[in-house]
Amino acid sequence: MVARIHHDERLIVRKHIEDQYKAAILKVRQVRDPAVRVSYLDQVLSEIGKYHEQLGQALAMKWQKKVETDKASLLVQKAEKDVAKRPRAAIDQYIEALDMLRVGESGNTEHQHKIEEIKKRIRDLGGEVPLRWESSGKKNGMSGDSLPQG
Repeated sequence: MVARIHHDERLIVRKHIEDQYKAAILKVRQVRDPAVRVSYLDQVLSEIGKYHEQLGQALAMKWQKKVETDKASLLVQKAEKDVAKRPRAAIDQYIEALDMLRVGESGNTEHQHKIEEIKKRIRDLGGEVPLRWESSGKKNGMSGDSLPQG
């Protein structure tokens, strides 16, 4: 009986997170301002954190990774928009995007290519890539346990 309640609770929370994500993506597509777009995904990350226990570790990590990868893409877009007028802000956004990508698959070539491209952009703007990212594109001491809370 208790197992059934936990199972039902997990299904309800999973559906809630899926609905939150779908709504956020719809809003993201309707808004041009990158900061607002990022804030919608931050709301979903907040919900994932709120219901982490009910979702279970594996499912929470899966959703967190998915949302943070989307958020990293939006941060890169925002940085590219800011590059001419606010290069320091663009560097900060690129670094935040790197931190969002750390949750991804370190063995995935496409993922590694994104990381290297962002690092190159930071350097091209005269910024310094954080030491935690200088170990040949690997996580360098970053663990999946220390995820940012949005």
